Amino acid sequence: VNIALNSFEEYVGGGTWVESSGRSVRAALGSVICHPSSVRHAGAPISDGTRYILVAFCISDLDVEHSRRFLGDGVALAKAGRVADARTCFQRSVAE
Repeated sequence: VNIALNSFEEYVGGGTWVESSGRSVRAALGSVICHPSSVRHAGAPISDGTRYILVAFCISDLDVEHSRRFLGDGVALAKAGRVADARTCFQRSVAE
């Protein structure tokens, strides 16, 4: 969860870049951007000013992030020499 703490007028650029969409999402003052942590994302560059956000992580043992689990399993399988099985896990980790 990202909560915007200042207005668009205070900075140029910025936002949260989301890999699967190929674009940045900008939130107005007080607005929220919410996504699973397994979604590849990054802060978009700011060319002027300062962007302030409050970031909160909501974690639950009841909901497994499958992409991270597949990635971890793939690494373990690759280290064990099980390349075909590792490849399958890596492919599942990036499936949307």
